[in-house]
Order: sequence, then C-alpha cells, then structure tokens
Amino acid sequence: MNLSPSDWLENIISQLPALTLLQNMGYEYLTPQSALAKRGGKRSKIVLEEILTTQLRKLNQIQHRGQTHAFSEVNFVCA
Repeated sequence: MNLSPSDWLENIISQLPALTLLQNMGYEYLTPQSALAKRGGKRSKIVLEEILTTQLRKLNQIQHRGQTHAFSEVNFVCA
C-alpha cells in the first residue's frame, strides 16, 4: 500500500494522536490481522462479538422489580 504525502500528514495530525489517546484510556489496539481473526475471518462482520459480550458482562446490569441482575446468556443472543 503506497501512501501519499497527504496520507502521511493525516496519520501524523489526527490518526496517531487519536490512537494514543484511546490506548491511554484503556483501549487495546488490534492489528488488522487480529481484528479479522476475532471476526472469524469474515470481513463483513463489524462487531467483535467476543469483546462485546465480555464488556457487556463487565459494564451492564439489569434492573427488574427493584433488584439488580447480571446479564445472562439470554441477553447476549446475537442475530
């Protein structure tokens, strides 16, 4: 892949600082190869379901009738 001077400038001005900021916030950088592997080799899959499921379990709870419940497998059904 050949990058033009404007592509390099875009990387330096916005993409690299944004990547650094996100990593400092705790996000993990995935190489294109590792992201594709997490998509099961399907380029059409945008959502990384394994990461989404882990984060939903970690961050979310359900309030029902005054009680707090963790997400269950039923809540993770992906179409």
